Amino acid sequence: SALDDALEGIGRDDEMPPSFHPNSSTDNADYEEMVWGDTTSFYDKLREQVGEQDITPRECSIIDYVIGSLDSDGLLRKDADTLCDELEIFQNVECTPADVQRMMDLLKTFDPAGIGAADLRECLLLQLQRREQTPVVRLTTRILTDSYKDFIAKHWDALRKTYHMSDDTFDDFRNEIRRLNPKPGAALGEAEGRSLQQVTPDFVVETLDDGTTRMYLNSGEVP
Repeated sequence: SALDDALEGIGRDDEMPPSFHPNSSTDNADYEEMVWGDTTSFYDKLREQVGEQDITPRECSIIDYVIGSLDSDGLLRKDADTLCDELEIFQNVECTPADVQRMMDLLKTFDPAGIGAADLRECLLLQLQRREQTPVVRLTTRILTDSYKDFIAKHWDALRKTYHMSDDTFDDFRNEIRRLNPKPGAALGEAEGRSLQQVTPDFVVETLDDGTTRMYLNSGEVP
């Protein structure tokens, strides 16, 4: 699952992922399938929510910069002090770390739940806060708060013993965990500037400089 993948990646966030191209098997090294996308981006979706807030123009500038500092997963790995310095240097916006922190906290109330969290644990806890506070949700919150090291190490037997979980309770806990999204940014599309939705056309029509048109298949491998 996505959460299992995220747990496996703890501590390896800076590693370069292996390259992958869906058309790597093609004999034509220059082949590249053309893709057209929706103009609504990850950034745009969050900006729409900024417009719904009762904040000043200066606060808008601050939260815009905070949103632009999110990684592709929707997490924010910079602290308020760093963002404050960057705002003053690069955006000429006078602010204090407390000003930035208020906008960081506001961003965490946006949809989807978990956006703007500093790390995976906070991301998951933010999502749990918005769920109905059933016994299993409270148990999951307690485990992530007090036993996070055992959780990320997948020490399930230790957790079962510590929290006196029956088989049914443990199954409920695992099911609750699977409902959480470790990458809330993916729910809004990919990283800033990438399209939320993509369309691959079957063929392309071009108008040439002399006024004639040319039509060709987008991919010679289309069945």
